[in-house]
Amino acid sequence: MLFRSGISSSYNDIMYFDVTGSGGGSANFGDLSAERQQMAAGSSGSRVVIGGGYDFADSANSGRSNIIDYVTPSSTGNATDFGNLTAGRNVPQGVSNGTRCCFAGGYTNNQGVGHANWTTAIDYVTIASTGNATSFGNITALAYNLGGTGGSDSTRGLFMGGIQTTNKSIDYITFATTGNAADFGDLLNAMDRNSSCSDATRTISFGGNTTFSPNRANIEYVTTQTLGNGTDFGDLTNTHSSNGCSSNGTIAIAQSGINMEKVTIQTTGNATDFGDLLESRTSNSASSGNPS
Repeated sequence: MLFRSGISSSYNDIMYFDVTGSGGGSANFGDLSAERQQMAAGSSGSRVVIGGGYDFADSANSGRSNIIDYVTPSSTGNATDFGNLTAGRNVPQGVSNGTRCCFAGGYTNNQGVGHANWTTAIDYVTIASTGNATSFGNITALAYNLGGTGGSDSTRGLFMGGIQTTNKSIDYITFATTGNAADFGDLLNAMDRNSSCSDATRTISFGGNTTFSPNRANIEYVTTQTLGNGTDFGDLTNTHSSNGCSSNGTIAIAQSGINMEKVTIQTTGNATDFGDLLESRTSNSASSGNPS
């Protein structure tokens, strides 16, 4: 499991831990190729790709990065350059089916503020082949997710929640067929800054908030292959916003500040403590791979 992290300024450190263990702390994995936060990530199991982000020092691009890095989870070490997104952006959502990784939405390099600078674009890369991203299509609205992760199975990717002005929408794409996203259903709660991850059949959304209101502890889920609305799963022990989560296909780990919590995806109920990160982080993203 890997966390690419930032707080009120950009960082380049990567942390990892063993999701199959009984819990505990994280350890240092290596460094990104450039300092940034608010990225998105996806994995093939043997390779994790990390795209976009915000670098406070990159004034030439208004801070929005088009960098894609990758790491090999079985070997600790620094990230390697993979290629570039079609445009610099931060706070996209990332989903992967193990072959393709798609980066959707986010805030573009344009100067200024407001919805004019949000994008609905979806880019994709083939994880096994380094190179620049290619256009996939568009999401249905100006939605984004500061957790930097969506959910997916082997054929379908889901993008959950967003900030147009905080919504319930869930979009989906079919990885093998490029094109625009379609409506999947709605979350129970209008939510942005949530994070999500999946096993082979379910996609879970953790926490978030509603237009900068207090962070939420709610967990909800959908069946990835069945269009429809979210169902209550349980609650986190800590409120969760602008943070990453990922799974090994059985257990999901959600991170909030320094805290990590876990759920078993096929068993509804409240989350339990998993351990702590090396230090508190927010505006990060997470993914997982095979340990060897």
